[in-house]
Amino acid sequence: MSPSRLTVALIVAASLHAPALWAADAAKAARYYEDALGRYERNDDAGAIIQLKNALQQDPSYLSAYLLLGQAQLRKGDASGAELSLTTALKMGADRMEVLGPLAEAYMRQRKFREVLERVNPQGLPAEQALPLWLTRAYAHLSLNDFAGAEQAIGKASALSPQAGSVAVARGMFHLQRGAPTEARQYADQAVAAAPRDPRAWNLKASVAHSLGDAKTALDGYGRALALEPDFIDVRVARAGLLLDLDRPEDAFKDLSYLKTKFPDEARAAYLRSVYFERKGDRQSARSELLQAAKAIGAIPIQLISGDSQLLMLGALTNFSLRAYEQAQTYAEAYVRRNPGNAGGRKLAGAILLARGQTIDAVAHLESALRNAPNDPQILDMLASAYMSGNQPTKAANLLERAGPLALRSPELAGTLGFSLIGLGRPEQGAAYLARAFAKNPASYRLGSSLVMLHIYRGQPGEAVGIAETFLSRHPKDPAAYNLLGVAKASARDPRGARGAYDKALALAPGFLAARLNLGKLELSQGKHAAARQQFQAVLKQQPKHPQAQFELGNTELAAGRAGDALRWLEAAYSQAPDNTVFGVKLIDTHLALGQTDKALALAKQLSARKPEDFDVNSALGRAHAASGEMPRAHAAFAKMSKIAGFNVPRLEETARLQLLAGDLGGASLSLTKALGEQPGALQANLLMADLERRKGQTAQALERVRRLAAANPRSAAAQRGLGDTHASLGQPAAAAQAYRAALAIADEEGLALSYHGALQAGGNAAQGLIFIEDWSRRHPQAAQAKIALGEALIRAGQLDKARATYEAYLKQHGEHPAVLNNLAALQLKRNDGNALATAERAYRLAPGDPAVNDTLGQVYLRQGDYARALRHLREARLRAPTNPEVRYHLALALHKHGRNGEALKELRPILQGTPTFDGVEEARQLLQRLGP
Repeated sequence: MSPSRLTVALIVAASLHAPALWAADAAKAARYYEDALGRYERNDDAGAIIQLKNALQQDPSYLSAYLLLGQAQLRKGDASGAELSLTTALKMGADRMEVLGPLAEAYMRQRKFREVLERVNPQGLPAEQALPLWLTRAYAHLSLNDFAGAEQAIGKASALSPQAGSVAVARGMFHLQRGAPTEARQYADQAVAAAPRDPRAWNLKASVAHSLGDAKTALDGYGRALALEPDFIDVRVARAGLLLDLDRPEDAFKDLSYLKTKFPDEARAAYLRSVYFERKGDRQSARSELLQAAKAIGAIPIQLISGDSQLLMLGALTNFSLRAYEQAQTYAEAYVRRNPGNAGGRKLAGAILLARGQTIDAVAHLESALRNAPNDPQILDMLASAYMSGNQPTKAANLLERAGPLALRSPELAGTLGFSLIGLGRPEQGAAYLARAFAKNPASYRLGSSLVMLHIYRGQPGEAVGIAETFLSRHPKDPAAYNLLGVAKASARDPRGARGAYDKALALAPGFLAARLNLGKLELSQGKHAAARQQFQAVLKQQPKHPQAQFELGNTELAAGRAGDALRWLEAAYSQAPDNTVFGVKLIDTHLALGQTDKALALAKQLSARKPEDFDVNSALGRAHAASGEMPRAHAAFAKMSKIAGFNVPRLEETARLQLLAGDLGGASLSLTKALGEQPGALQANLLMADLERRKGQTAQALERVRRLAAANPRSAAAQRGLGDTHASLGQPAAAAQAYRAALAIADEEGLALSYHGALQAGGNAAQGLIFIEDWSRRHPQAAQAKIALGEALIRAGQLDKARATYEAYLKQHGEHPAVLNNLAALQLKRNDGNALATAERAYRLAPGDPAVNDTLGQVYLRQGDYARALRHLREARLRAPTNPEVRYHLALALHKHGRNGEALKELRPILQGTPTFDGVEEARQLLQRLGP
């Protein structure tokens, strides 16, 4: 397989799920799988399921086994089991092209229609896969009586294949459910004529006849549908109901008995069986079936809590201090009901509600509290924050203007109000409040630190250092002042000065944990993992459960590639501070990077329940929904982000970026329009708008926009990169290379070097690209990704010995990397080097889910004649990369060697259509000729 770079997320994930390759059970698992496949092909689903479970017991990471198990369970009637197996395959990395079809069927059989709409997204799939999925979505909409959604989904399907019989079936069902059987009959006739072997077409014809009282035609149609698909649940249920209506109970009972055997949890069948038994006078059996039908019904309990005034206030305060916010809210609200005019009670209730993210209710309490205590800075502080969180910028602005004079007398409030103005998109006014207050009280740590952080945020590190030095001049013996100076100097890219400031702070106060934490972060920023780890562990030695130190240790282990340790520390930090959104979001992101979408989504929902109006929490929630395939919910979370962002341009840019990644072009357009309305020249917003325009087919408009940006910002590497990215996306590599080269002249960064190299390669200038990346890598010996790119370029140039030396040098300098090991193993395989297996196994231990790694390892096993293991890994590679022709050729070769020529032909024929150009294409053609047309 041609060399490819692995994602960081995959590399991180690998260390948690690395398999034990050396275990003898791997070969046994492969044999179980091949036996199961044979049984499945002979329709022995029960035997296949047993053997697949045996395979997974030996090798729980056997991706192909999960997919085949789901398919066998689905065919056997175990839809819930199939759902579990198929979602496991999807989460483990199976390409959705291979999984979404059977998964959608599993959802439909369980009547999980909303899951179909949330998790089965045909966007981006080839037409042959997308067409049935759009129709499945249409049926899900119809099942929910959502005719508009159904019509839209049918339209999507029709655009792919307007004459397809399956589209006619869907249109007929649409009209039938809307109560228009005459129109439905027209589509039924079209469907049967176009697709006489489609059971859905006959079901439509039967259903129309059934609705019109034509029992004979209906029974004939149901019978034809079941002859084609015996396990068509809806048809069997419908026919059984019709037979009962026709007073043919024994004929009906044949269908009902079949359903009980194949689909024991089907509620409709259970109900019809109860009707049958009731008519037979068997009340006990009828009741049993009714109970079976009712198993899915549950109840939601409601708890009410109350108390008296004094104990309520005490309960609210203590529980709030313990972060037991739900109980605290119950006590506080009960207190307010008894003492509605008490500002302290309202203020506490507002604080609790803000902590839980219930902004609207918090505002009501705080506004009432402010009426009774108009000069309370804490109330003003919380109310301004609440207005900001609730996207009420006008109210926030009015409050800030009113609070302005008070802010100058209250340094604590001035910092909050200054940042609130900045959050409103008024950075100059916010900075002015802070600067005026600090000028009057330069000894205020809150104002000094606020201004330092403001200047850092605005990209003004020099001003930050100046403020920190002014504050230090007032507090020359204060370790906090030195710590603040260290933060400022770190932002100014002065690591020596930052280290000196932190060391001075620790010399004055060895137990000053904030300085030690910052020193650890400084070490981490310079790639000194061991030194960073030492600082954070020193904090934990003083305070064994210090959440920030645990959090930073988690970050350190992530950077060091030790994902298992990282997850342990991040979970420990979050358990200590479950309402810290930074900790929670980081833990969610880590779960997502490791492919643990279930855990990520569960945690995101948990955090969102407590902080529903938090921007970052909604970002994490949306990304978790997207990773789980629940795109409508992801779009909703991102839309909420846009609302929360108000007129904050950086936040709107971040929201639009996520919306573009999730395919929500309409949402991205709204976010970017709002951002550009606030700041028409905002660079990132304009670059994102250009990306949006390009995706909408407005290529000329997009190109003109990035050209204007590049001209207006000639010294901006981001603007030049944006121009390069746009040219690259439009298939204009020469222009892209020119823009990337201009960006490199401004900022000699690795990412830009890789983009420039890629543009040269895409433009057919492979030799020039090799010269460039070789020279750039030589001048930047620490740039790891550039060295990987160099190795790949050398392989493409046929300089295999030099590529091998490059990879060996990388491993010696940077340690193990799965893509490097994989490419090195491929080189060793080409040279018949006996070390190929050991190298490929090392790559697999690091990245067991990467298709390139599985492909290489499979080829090594194939070369050694170990066909069972070869097939295990090549099937997995094909399942994860079904559109890669090289992988499919390698699998076909292994299947042929194993005597499975029919299956090999199924892999070869699609990849040899047209004029393919993949490596090994001639060998693939020769194999096809040997096996037959």
